[in-house]
Amino acid sequence: MTRSILSILGGLALITAACQPAGQTATAVLPDSSTVHAALQAAGDSFEAAELAGDAAAVGQHYTEDATAAFDGSPTTTGRANLEALFGGFFSAQKVTRAEITVTSAGASAPTVATAGGTASFDNEVNGTTRTDNWRWAAEYRLGTDGQWRISYHIGFLEVPATPTPSTAPHRVPGGDTAARLHPPP
Repeated sequence: MTRSILSILGGLALITAACQPAGQTATAVLPDSSTVHAALQAAGDSFEAAELAGDAAAVGQHYTEDATAAFDGSPTTTGRANLEALFGGFFSAQKVTRAEITVTSAGASAPTVATAGGTASFDNEVNGTTRTDNWRWAAEYRLGTDGQWRISYHIGFLEVPATPTPSTAPHRVPGGDTAARLHPPP
């Protein structure tokens, strides 16, 4: 799975490099990778707090206005407002009682662009039953004019055992909405 995350991060870096205007050379200094890692872990910690509070608007502030997210069990979602609605649906169907987001790798591909990958684990209470969801994720971040790193592209893969048991099988909320079941990491 680590190889998959590294492949995704490499692909995001190539896409970012390809977006540089033709003939323009990079002259800016890249931020130190340990500084970027610490900043993105701090953003993950803030994301955890918003999840635990069940605050979709606060989660939304971790994304750029035009962010795109693709999470296991949910259609690709584009735009901060749509992501807030996605998380709002999730929070109305279940309560996050534990959140652990870990940035395992991070680095800058441009002075205001970084990529990261990691793991996330959440306990979610649904209808009086607690379920644990474990994720692998990768993201591209953009540094805002306010100095905050925000997610511009986010992909998450739910870890499901080869033979799911009733306690670990993917859960559907009333109405069969897998989007509301989803618990995406940052």
